[in-house]
Amino acid sequence: MVAKKVVFIAIMLMICAGSVYSEVAITQSVKLTTNGEYNSPQFSPDNNMIAMTNLEHSKGLYVMNANGTNLRSLTTEGAAGYKFVWSADSKKLAFRSSNIFDTNTGPDIRFAIKTVDVFSGKAVQLTKYEEDVYPPVWSENGAKLLYAARGKLYSSIINSKYASQVSAKDRVVFTDLNMVYLLEPDGTKVELAEGYNPVLSPDGMNVAYLRGNDIYVMILPTKKEVKLGEGSWPVWSPDGTRVLYANTWDDGHEVLGSEIYVQNSDGTARQQLTKTDDIIESEPSWSSDGKKIVYADMAAGSIWVSEVITKDDGVKK
Repeated sequence: MVAKKVVFIAIMLMICAGSVYSEVAITQSVKLTTNGEYNSPQFSPDNNMIAMTNLEHSKGLYVMNANGTNLRSLTTEGAAGYKFVWSADSKKLAFRSSNIFDTNTGPDIRFAIKTVDVFSGKAVQLTKYEEDVYPPVWSENGAKLLYAARGKLYSSIINSKYASQVSAKDRVVFTDLNMVYLLEPDGTKVELAEGYNPVLSPDGMNVAYLRGNDIYVMILPTKKEVKLGEGSWPVWSPDGTRVLYANTWDDGHEVLGSEIYVQNSDGTARQQLTKTDDIIESEPSWSSDGKKIVYADMAAGSIWVSEVITKDDGVKK
C-alpha cells in the first residue's frame, strides 16, 4: 500500500443562522489497490470490508478487507456494480444483474435482482429477468429487497418470518425519463423533481439527486428543494446531515481533475476535503461510523481510503 499525504483543509461552518461551527478534514490517504481497475467502493456496515466494481461499465463485484488485503471477485455479471447495496449484517451484497436477450424486435436488455454471499461467493437469483428494473434496496429490517420496476414497487422476500413488517423508512426512489420519483411503502408513486441518480438519506426523509451538473436535496415532508451546487456522485453521511460528493472538471473531451467536497444538506458550508493534482477522485462514500471515506481514482482505477476528522465546537450562530 502506498501512503499519500493530502492537504489538510478545514473550513469553519458559519454561513447560515442556526448552524453549528464545525471542521471536517482529511489528514492522510492510503492507496489500497495497485493492480486492476475498480470503481464505486463501499464500506461494509461493520467497516471490516470494502466492496467495489470494475471501472468498465460497472461489470462484476469485488470485495477486499478494509486494509486492502484479500481482494477477490464475487461475480462478473454485467451492471452488477451499479448501485449495489450491502446487507446490514455485512454478509451479502444485493445487486441488479443485466443480460441481453434476443427478441422478435432485436436484442433487448433485461435485469434481475440477485444477492451474493461475500464469504462463499454463492449467488442467488431472486427475480426473473425483466425490463425497466431499478437496483434494489434493503427493507429496514432486512427481511426484503425493495425495488422499482416499470414505475411500481416490488419486493423479494429474504426472511419470510419478518417479511410482513413494514417501516415508514421502506421507501424507494428511482428515475424515469429524467424525473425523480418516490415510491411509498404502500406503493404510492410520488413525482418529486426533474433529475437523476437519486439517493435517499438514512432516515428516508430527504433525497439528494442530480440535475445537469448540480446536486440538489429535497426535504420530503415539505417538498422544499435546496441547491448544493456543482458535483457528482452524492452520498449521505451516516447521520444524514451532510452530503459527500466529487466535483470534476474537463476540457470538453476528457476529465482533467476532481476533488471531494462535503456540504450540509441545507446547502451551507461547502468544504473541500482533497486537493490533489495526480488523483481524479470519484464516487466517494462514508464508513458507517463516519471516520473514513473511500473513493476511486477515475484515471488509474485504484481505490483510496482516507481518515476523516470532524470537530464541532458547539458554538451556534
